[in-house]
Amino acid sequence: LTRAQAKPLDGSLSALFGYWEPSDPDKDTDSVGKFFQNNQIFERHELPRVLCDLAKLREAGKPTIVSKTLRIVDNPWWGIQGGASLELVLMYNDKFKAGFVDQLPQETKYALSGLSWRMPRQLKRFPHFRTMFEDWDTSALTNAQINLLSAQAEHMVYAASDIFKHALGR
Repeated sequence: LTRAQAKPLDGSLSALFGYWEPSDPDKDTDSVGKFFQNNQIFERHELPRVLCDLAKLREAGKPTIVSKTLRIVDNPWWGIQGGASLELVLMYNDKFKAGFVDQLPQETKYALSGLSWRMPRQLKRFPHFRTMFEDWDTSALTNAQINLLSAQAEHMVYAASDIFKHALGR
């Protein structure tokens, strides 16, 4: 995975694997980069494996939740000593079509596709709503958007409960 390929990924995830660089390395104006550029705690070669596992689950219509045992690398910036391993459970918020969307009422399915007269565009970007300016309010999602996101998250966790039980030692 090259830096260019990792750039479209969410920086909060890719930075954990050492894939972060400021938008302009010659300037000290990248406020987000200041938080992410020193956050590597996992080996770089593990990110493509994690992404591949998520993609396979997505293509199979399953909940995009993976569990990986990853080795921690040294991070002197945060005083983290490498060598230990941890089990990372990663839940990617994506449409869980076969297990969730297909079970929704028809009107909600229409709303997801933008065809609903009652909610013409309110759910069209589900589950990737903007964190700002999704609707008219600067930082608020509608009740329908929040309810749908939380219902899908609950459904995904329930469908992958074995992963969470294993991670919690139950």
